[in-house]
Amino acid sequence: MRHPITTTLCKWSATIWDCLTGRDFIVGDDLTVADILLAARLRYVHGDEVLEPFAEVRRYLAALYARPAYERTFAVNGTGPL
Repeated sequence: MRHPITTTLCKWSATIWDCLTGRDFIVGDDLTVADILLAARLRYVHGDEVLEPFAEVRRYLAALYARPAYERTFAVNGTGPL
C-alpha cells in the first residue's frame, strides 16, 4: 500500500528533478535546511516506484542518506533512513 504522501510527492517529483539536475543540493552549493526537510519527506517514498523515473532525485537521496550526520541521527532514533 502506498503512503498517502506518495500522491503529492509524485506531483512534486518533476519539479524536484528540475531543481537537482546538475546540482548536489536543492538550494545553493551547500547543504541547507531545505535539503534536510526534503529528505525527511522523501524518505517515506524512497524505493517506491514513484521515484523510479527520477534518477536525479534517487541520486540526491542516496547522497544525503550516506552522510555521516544523517546516519547518526537515525542511529540515535533507532530507525534506519529508509
